[in-house]
Amino acid sequence: MNLEVSLRPATAALLNSELDYFRAGSVCERTLQGELTIMPGFERIASGCVLHDIHAAQIRDWNEWLHAVESVFRQAGAALCRCYITDTGLSRALPDYTLGTEVGLVMTLAERPTVEQPPAISFQPIQSDAQLRLRKKLYQSDVKGPDGHDMQSGVWADLEQGKCEAGYMDSYLCYQQGELVGTVSLAMNKGFARLKNLFVSPECRGNGTARNIVLAAIALARVQGARSFGAYAVEHGSAHHLYRSCGMVDVLKQIELLKPL
Repeated sequence: MNLEVSLRPATAALLNSELDYFRAGSVCERTLQGELTIMPGFERIASGCVLHDIHAAQIRDWNEWLHAVESVFRQAGAALCRCYITDTGLSRALPDYTLGTEVGLVMTLAERPTVEQPPAISFQPIQSDAQLRLRKKLYQSDVKGPDGHDMQSGVWADLEQGKCEAGYMDSYLCYQQGELVGTVSLAMNKGFARLKNLFVSPECRGNGTARNIVLAAIALARVQGARSFGAYAVEHGSAHHLYRSCGMVDVLKQIELLKPL
């Protein structure tokens, strides 16, 4: 069995995990060749209002389609028009839109070795109000997050908590030698674990902390029964290189369309 074939179940699980993330805590509607998901109260931030699972091959007139999409986003009260296309049929630039490419990466998890080096990172599940405040304070140490989210207002942290309360994922504070160095989430479903919302404190970047967190998350996923593991990253960005260095391989791409309204 070649690598591509062996990774197909994990690839499908990663795609489903992306759909589940946007749906968690959201009002969902099939429309405009895709699925519109809106998290009530979070319409004005990037992940709060998204049109995803779009099939470009079904769109005959891009200008007409974009006009309809923008109208729907404005009616929803969104500050951004944000769309994800699951195939790469779109090859031309669109007026006023930023086009980005995200890569989906996965790996299979072997049986836990008899002797395993303890992770350099320890995880503390975020369960109390005090822990939630610590995570929000971490986010507010940076102006923008890896996906361009506004960290200063704290609204992104509240949206993330909404995804946890909807049952999509569990979030953790990350400690290294007793020091709080970051936060990360894991979404577990039917033997697949997805890494989500990795954030490293600004003063702890560039020294291997992010890699330690990812490796510790892989170890935790294995302990929790995951048979495969995956994540998304901006193509050729720092997270993309990081995930590859931890053993994940590219299996799919999706296009993000983004325009301020």
